[in-house]
Amino acid sequence: MVPGLSAGSVALIGFGADSAIEVISSLGLLWRLRRAGPHATVGDESAAEKRALYLVATTFFLLALYITWEAVNSLISREEPLTSPVGIILAVLSLAVMPASLEELIE
Repeated sequence: MVPGLSAGSVALIGFGADSAIEVISSLGLLWRLRRAGPHATVGDESAAEKRALYLVATTFFLLALYITWEAVNSLISREEPLTSPVGIILAVLSLAVMPASLEELIE
């Protein structure tokens, strides 16, 4: 998110925020699994599941609100998109790394 803030790029900020959301979601789901262990009651398991889902949903909705807000403001003020060397490098690296990661998941 820091490169996005320094470049003033909503796309980079969103990309970084999405990564942070994935970490928060993972921690929430890990908490859910620990909370609803093998000896948990159905009520405990259900409550833990509900809290974890709310955490994940809230973080994604906050990201969507931020991106929508920035997009509407940019449209109203008629801002032109800017390029950023950091954004270009991140896009190229993502294109190189993500297919390899998907290939490992499929196998």
